[in-house]
Amino acid sequence: MRMAIRVALRESTRPLDDWDKAAGKTAWTSAEIKALADIAPAVPTVAASAFLVNHLNDLDKGRLPAYVEHAARYGTDAAGVFDFIRNVRPTTSRFRSRS
Repeated sequence: MRMAIRVALRESTRPLDDWDKAAGKTAWTSAEIKALADIAPAVPTVAASAFLVNHLNDLDKGRLPAYVEHAARYGTDAAGVFDFIRNVRPTTSRFRSRS
């Protein structure tokens, strides 16, 4: 059931131009941000990347490498990604991959 929900969420977000304004929302709860971020790496679009860049500071620390990689690969906000990396300092445990 959870997988079906994730697939539905992924497929419904693919055509969106701005995830932060999806469904007429202007503010997301922490749980909603985390749910969208969880499927964002499976959506290779600028909109998914922009959403991640906008919320990098609020996301699950264990998945930060995947989020930053997606944002850098598909996004247009390189400055936002570099600013985040510069402020986090990849040598800290917050940014290390759990693998």
